[in-house]
Amino acid sequence: MKDVAGLYLARYAEPEANCARPPTRTYRHVLCIPAFDEIHGFLQRVLPRGTADVLVIVVANVPDHVSSAEAAFARTRELLDLAGGIDRARNVDVEIVDRVSTPIPRRAGVGLARKIGADIALRHIVERRIEVPVIYTTDADVALPQDYFEAARGQAAGWVYPFIHSSADEDLAFRALMYELSLRYYVNRLEYAGSPYAFHTVGSCLAIDAVSYAKVRGFPRRNAAEDFYLLNKLAKVGWIRRLKAPVIEIEARMSTRVPFGTGPALARVPCDPTTMPGYARASFEALKMFHDGVEEGTETERPVPRLLDAIGYQPRRDARATHTWFDAFRTLKFIHASREEFPDSPLLATLESLYPAAHTPARMNASLRADESRLPERKGLG
Repeated sequence: MKDVAGLYLARYAEPEANCARPPTRTYRHVLCIPAFDEIHGFLQRVLPRGTADVLVIVVANVPDHVSSAEAAFARTRELLDLAGGIDRARNVDVEIVDRVSTPIPRRAGVGLARKIGADIALRHIVERRIEVPVIYTTDADVALPQDYFEAARGQAAGWVYPFIHSSADEDLAFRALMYELSLRYYVNRLEYAGSPYAFHTVGSCLAIDAVSYAKVRGFPRRNAAEDFYLLNKLAKVGWIRRLKAPVIEIEARMSTRVPFGTGPALARVPCDPTTMPGYARASFEALKMFHDGVEEGTETERPVPRLLDAIGYQPRRDARATHTWFDAFRTLKFIHASREEFPDSPLLATLESLYPAAHTPARMNASLRADESRLPERKGLG
C-alpha cells in the first residue's frame, strides 16, 4: 500500500495533504465532507447517533467568484469554528480545512474540495492514524444510518450505498421523487443491457478503498460529476460493490452551486410530471445488442454500427479491452447519440410499460428500489 499511496501523495495529492498536521489521536474510520454555505450545526444531522472512533475532515470552501461580502461566504467562514472534538469520550473529532481564506477556483469546485479531503484522509491512513483503509465521502445534506461505517466490507475498489431523497416540503419531495426515478431508471436499464457500469454515481453515497483511490489519482478537479468520473476509473481497477443496506437519506434541496446534479435537476422538474422526458427504451435495447455482441464476439454484426461510429468505437482485442474503452462515459455518449434515432419519451409512461402494476411515481420508485435490492452486488471489471 505504501508504494502506491506514497507515490500518489508525492506526485498528485493536493498541497493540503502534505502539510496537514497528523492527528494527536488514532481513529477507526475517516469521513470527508465538502461544505459550502452550510449551517454551523450540520454535523448533528449528518453523523449517526452514537458515532464513535471517527475523524471527520470538513473542507470548508467557497468558489472564487463568491464575494466576501455575500452571506454564503460568511456562513462558510463560520464553519472554521468546528475544528476540534465533537465527542472526546467517543473519540470523534473534526479536522477543518480552510479553503475560505484561499477560495477554490470555480471550475474546480466540489471536485477539488472532495479531493483535498480524500487526499488528507489517505495521508492519515498511510501514517496509520486511521485503522480502516477506506475513505468515506459524503455531503452536508445527508443523514447517515447507524451501521454506515460497518457496511463497506469485502474486497472492492469502491462501495455505493443505497439512497433515498426526502423533504418536509411537499413540492420539493415530489421533485426529488421524479429526479430519483430518472436516476434509478438509467441504472436499471444499464443493468438490463449488460453494462459493467450499472451503478449509481452519487458522491454523498460513496466509500473508496484507499489503494484504489491512489491508483486512479483521486477525485477529478471539476465542478460537477466528479463522483461519476471517479467511479468510472475505480470500476476499471476493481469491483464496485452496490450495497443493499443501509440506506442514506438525502435532503432534497434546490441549488445552483453546481451546473448539473441534484440541485439544478430538482429545479428542472416540470410542473406536469407526465411531460418529464427520459431516454427511450429502444436506446437501451441497442446498447444490449452491443454488449451481447461483445460477449459473443460479433458486436460489429449487430444493427448498431451507426451508433458506434458516432462515438468513435473501434473493435478491441477482447471483451475486457472493449469494456475498458466503452466505459461509463462512452456508454452515456452512446445513449445520447441514440436519441437521434430514438427520441426521448415521457419517463412515467416508460416506467409504466416496465411496471404495469405501478400506477404512481411512488410505486414506480418502490419497484425500481426493489429490483436494485435483488441485483448482484459486484459491478465493474474486477
